[in-house]
Amino acid sequence: MMRMKSRQRGFTLAELLVATILLSIVMTSVYTLCNTVITAWRAVEEDYDAYQDARIALTILQREMNSLLGAAGFLFEGGNDEFTAFVVSEPMNVDKTEGRHLLRVRYYRNSNKNELVREEAIVVKALPQSPDEDEMTGGRLRVQSKETFVVATGVRRFRVQYVWVPREEDRDMRKPPKPEAPIFVDRHEKKWRLGMPNAIQVTLAFQDRKRSSADPLTLKATIPVPAQHAAHTRRELMSQLKDVTS
Repeated sequence: MMRMKSRQRGFTLAELLVATILLSIVMTSVYTLCNTVITAWRAVEEDYDAYQDARIALTILQREMNSLLGAAGFLFEGGNDEFTAFVVSEPMNVDKTEGRHLLRVRYYRNSNKNELVREEAIVVKALPQSPDEDEMTGGRLRVQSKETFVVATGVRRFRVQYVWVPREEDRDMRKPPKPEAPIFVDRHEKKWRLGMPNAIQVTLAFQDRKRSSADPLTLKATIPVPAQHAAHTRRELMSQLKDVTS
């Protein structure tokens, strides 16, 4: 009877080693695939904050340029990291003030906190239509309800350039105008009395708060200024802008 019983067999050591190696290869492949997917997902999720801040900031700047008061072009001024303009728009704090108002707005970067800041104040006295020396300095302007808002955080760089498109000299009115290369300058001064530039070019560099070691996200946008522009030749513009062209 004992001889007729079949003997039970287990796995040999060689079979266990082969199975273990195969399982290790499969699990390593699965881990590598999952880790790649998770890393990519985290990278996209972490960059989302920077992209969102950049999109919001550029949207607000675009809206501001569309609301510029062209009649106050002689009061428009700025440097390569800030600018001040007059717009007709609703204040940001709608709970405090409703409706459209004539606002003086200023954009600048707070270097201590890496923030893009918007200052606004309501103009309580009508702006003059023709500038004189006192009005050019803003001595007659009266404002109220001054407030400051943070437009974006994590801003490592905020650069502004002012774009001028000169008109063709000695243009033949019977022919279409020839394209002229634009002039980029790093500041705009009221004393030039040139009015509004044709556009402003804004460069924003954002540092993601969750990945301080990563390269900043840099965006550049040219925002047209939809205001009435005085036609200046290149020679006329360069006589004023020769010291600030980039």
